[in-house]
Amino acid sequence: MTHFRIFTAVCVTAFLVGCGGGGGGSTDSGGTGTVVGGFPTINSYVGTWVRPCEAVGNFQVTDAIELAGKDLKLTESRIYYQDAGCKGAVRGVFSNGPSSTITYASTANAQVALSAGAAISSVQVDLVTVVNPQGMTSFTGSAVYTNSNGQKCIDFAEGSSCATPFSVNAATTNDIALLVQNTNLYVLALKNSAYTVVSGPLTKR
Repeated sequence: MTHFRIFTAVCVTAFLVGCGGGGGGSTDSGGTGTVVGGFPTINSYVGTWVRPCEAVGNFQVTDAIELAGKDLKLTESRIYYQDAGCKGAVRGVFSNGPSSTITYASTANAQVALSAGAAISSVQVDLVTVVNPQGMTSFTGSAVYTNSNGQKCIDFAEGSSCATPFSVNAATTNDIALLVQNTNLYVLALKNSAYTVVSGPLTKR
């Protein structure tokens, strides 16, 4: 099983969903400017965001974002469903561990192509810091079992997916950019003075 954290902005980490995919190129970003009074667009991120259903395994990566004072709390899960199209009863849930904290830093003007082949557009993005705490991953559910190697597994029509529960021994901190456009959420990273979409769009459910 591939582990994931879509809000980790560095491709070399094992937790990034959509690493190397999703968005297209980008041009140089504009300058940043802090906004007095905290996180000005905080409410636009609150809710449950999902990636498209994965046909093989019939699972969907889900990101639940909640208010946590002046910050946001992010809980990521990979949810396996009974019926095709990621519908029906939940058979299993893989979690990367304790919830992450998203803290607002400032707002930046950016020129970004939000998808491959799309025209470059000028947008305002929120620059945030994501802290992923240490903790234990989990894989639970009515269809989850332990195999002879001590791994937690789930079977589906195309095969099975297994994971060895492990401890995330050290907290990690990542600086990224977020953008909500209509009902889509994009995660962007600054690379060589340009913002690039590293995950998205995620759709609000």
